This record gives sequence, C-alpha cells and structure tokens, in this order.
Amino acid sequence: MTPKDSDLLPGASGPNTTAPRANYKPHEQLRQARRSASIHDAIDTIIFVAVDALFLLWPRAHIPFLSRRASLLILLIANISLIGFWIRTRWLPRWRAKRISETWTEEERSRFGTTRQPDRSDRKNRS
Repeated sequence: MTPKDSDLLPGASGPNTTAPRANYKPHEQLRQARRSASIHDAIDTIIFVAVDALFLLWPRAHIPFLSRRASLLILLIANISLIGFWIRTRWLPRWRAKRISETWTEEERSRFGTTRQPDRSDRKNRS
C-alpha cells in the first residue's frame, strides 16, 4: 500500500491548494563561499611566496638542526605538496564536472539552466 499525497502533505492537498515553493536562493551563499575561498587562496599564496623568498634570498635561513641543503629539500617537497593540493582541490573537480556535463543531453542542460559551450572541435568544423 502506497501513501497518498494527502498523507504526505496534510492540509496541502485538494483542488484549491497550491504546490509548496522552495524559498532557498543559494546565490548569496555561493558568492560568499567563493569570496572566502579567494581570500583563503590569496593568503596561502602570499605565505607561500614569502617563505620561498625568505629561504632563497637569505643564505643563512635553515630549519633548526638541519643543514641548508636539507632545509631547501624540505621546502621543495612542501612546495610540490601545496601545488598538488591546489590542483587536486581546485582544478581537478572543475575538470571532472565539465567532462561529465559534456555527456548531458540538451533536455538535461536546459533543466539545470546550462547551455552547451561550443567546443574547439565545433569551431574547427564551422570553418
């Protein structure tokens, strides 16, 4: 036995009622999250460049109990790790989403309000 609509939405069924509307507009939250991420990335980049500049421009800079060469090797590993983290968290998800959305039909694109961007191969075929 399946529940009826009147059981799921008591008081919201019948010929004279209107369907419930979603009152959620995520645009401001998305804008705020993007702004926060941009500020976070800018601070990370400033610290990244400042630490590299300190180690490269000041010849006596080193990690305590390590030689300068070992300190620079650790700095190199940290730089590679940070760049890998940025790629993994920023670029890779965007690339995956774009790759998946290219398989959508026109009906799916219109439902989500996205339009198909002309592909590079499409531009070549037009010429």
